[in-house]
Amino acid sequence: MIDHYNDLGFALRNDNDLQAVIERAFSAGRKLNCESGNYLVWRPGSDIELWVQTDRDDSIIGCMPHFMGLARVSLEIEEFVWVDTVDTALEGILSCYSCPDADGFAEDTGVPVLADSPDFGIVRQSLTCPTKVRAQLAAFAHEISCFSDEEEYEEAQQPELPPRPMGPEPEDPIERARKRIDRMTRAPESYFPLGQFSQPQTSRIGFAGSIRRTRRLSNPVTTQEFYHMVVKTYGGLVVDVVADPSMVKGTPVDSGILEGVCCLSARIEP
Repeated sequence: MIDHYNDLGFALRNDNDLQAVIERAFSAGRKLNCESGNYLVWRPGSDIELWVQTDRDDSIIGCMPHFMGLARVSLEIEEFVWVDTVDTALEGILSCYSCPDADGFAEDTGVPVLADSPDFGIVRQSLTCPTKVRAQLAAFAHEISCFSDEEEYEEAQQPELPPRPMGPEPEDPIERARKRIDRMTRAPESYFPLGQFSQPQTSRIGFAGSIRRTRRLSNPVTTQEFYHMVVKTYGGLVVDVVADPSMVKGTPVDSGILEGVCCLSARIEP
């Protein structure tokens, strides 16, 4: 979890640093009530959000970071997945499916999306599953490599992967499924929901996508910089990727390609 804070420029070194940031967010945050407890939401600037979770006695029981960026997607939420260990239902995952047609990506096929929900307790009160929503997805980087264009990306794949299949769409449904999997996991716009197959399930994904916008932002608290990239990937997903510059291989550029492993966080639009 410290990695997620460092992706926002907090430069944490240990749990003591993390505790200090959470306590500052608790003191400065705006209180939001829900049935299961409370949130203290701190927005120090540069689109950074920290969602401190408290019980009904206002004792801190957790905190989740989020980045409220520019990307918007259409999702169908299928169910809520509780992960809160103290049974307050303030922390959880939204189990969704992307809706690329709704966002004009007719060439894409919907993909499963598991996303952490920093305001889970509020969302589950206001929505009944299944339901379609507009959402903003932030992707906290664990591993990131950047390429100037598709050609450089393809060259980087050659030592590791056999040639990609060519030709028209196969008639056999099994072969069509295999070709789809190949596109999901190897193309310049590719996607694989790693966390869907872990126990417990997590929001972790492996993906590649085209960079629509890149910039370096400064954390107003620490003055440390971090990358923000708007990335389009397979499944009609457009995500706000944030990353600690020290762990980014290559240089992100507009119209380039990003490949990596991230964890997703989602905020639902009203």
